[in-house]
Amino acid sequence: MNRGQSIDPTIEQSSIRTAGWLAVEQSRPCQKLARQKEALQLVAPIAALPETQSEALILKHWHGWTVSEIARHMGCSSTAVTGLLKKGLQQLHQQPTDSEQIDG
Repeated sequence: MNRGQSIDPTIEQSSIRTAGWLAVEQSRPCQKLARQKEALQLVAPIAALPETQSEALILKHWHGWTVSEIARHMGCSSTAVTGLLKKGLQQLHQQPTDSEQIDG
């Protein structure tokens, strides 16, 4: 094996994503707090989605997977994943936010 070659493209991509997370970890405390707050606000709405939609959204937007990677992982077509992502995002946009629930 050539030492210059990556052992596995998936491992390499994971390393790149990890480096991105480490950069976030080294950001200013207020930036980290804002990111954590955003993540916490999404927990309940994402949990309310059908499991396949929430899994696709988490893999795509949190872990940075491509549609084709998600399709392979979930055992479905890229078209099906695209539909899950679209429906999941539509449902998230239709859900009231915490402040709307308090005001309402």
